[in-house]
Amino acid sequence: MLPQIAQLLQSKSVGIPVVFNCWAVSLRRIANDLIFVPVRDSTGTIQAVFQQDICSRVTPESVLQIKGVLAKRSGERINKHALG
Repeated sequence: MLPQIAQLLQSKSVGIPVVFNCWAVSLRRIANDLIFVPVRDSTGTIQAVFQQDICSRVTPESVLQIKGVLAKRSGERINKHALG
């Protein structure tokens, strides 16, 4: 069974490859070739960053299986208003 987002956020998964299933919430272009995609499951929401060509068919509420490396935001970029 794949981990849920809440498990990933509470674990020591930072820096190692992870795989999880989720839904795309929205897509936001941040550069010519990068897109931020908040993704969620029943336990929480995290933000994924993709190359534009990978997201060409992703729309809000698309079902995704994401494979990547979990990274923690640097101290000055942590959302002080986030829950949890």
